[in-house]
Amino acid sequence: MKMLVALFGLLVAGAAGFALVGCGSDQAVSPSKPQSTATATAPGQTGTQLPAIVVDKPVIDDRVTSPVTVSGTANVFEANVTVEVIDAKGKVVGKTFTTASCGTGCRGTFSVDVTYKVTKEQPGTIVVHDDDAAGTGAPPHSVRIPVTLAP
Repeated sequence: MKMLVALFGLLVAGAAGFALVGCGSDQAVSPSKPQSTATATAPGQTGTQLPAIVVDKPVIDDRVTSPVTVSGTANVFEANVTVEVIDAKGKVVGKTFTTASCGTGCRGTFSVDVTYKVTKEQPGTIVVHDDDAAGTGAPPHSVRIPVTLAP
């Protein structure tokens, strides 16, 4: 229990630099403005749980170069995680797929390098999402991390 309280404190303080986004959301939460409903719970305990996807690298406003390493944890359908790099014009300039170490009811880790190409430094977005398994036209969980893309 003490470990969970300590973990919660780190998340709230943003000490780990996490960018947290809740289930079904499509916005980044700044480490300086932690999401108060995001807490860790042990299996079998009740309470609010971590969002389906947590990205710990890169963090908001990082300057990244290609290939960019994107890592975090996820509890998503069949552990499927897609990562996209979007340029300032909204064009997908890099995309890849990976699987978390666990999924569909358990939280697993993921880390993947994404190659992208831009000709000049510009604002961009790293988007991490799961599959649209329900066929609704949009993934149920998505995290958007604003970054600066460097060539």
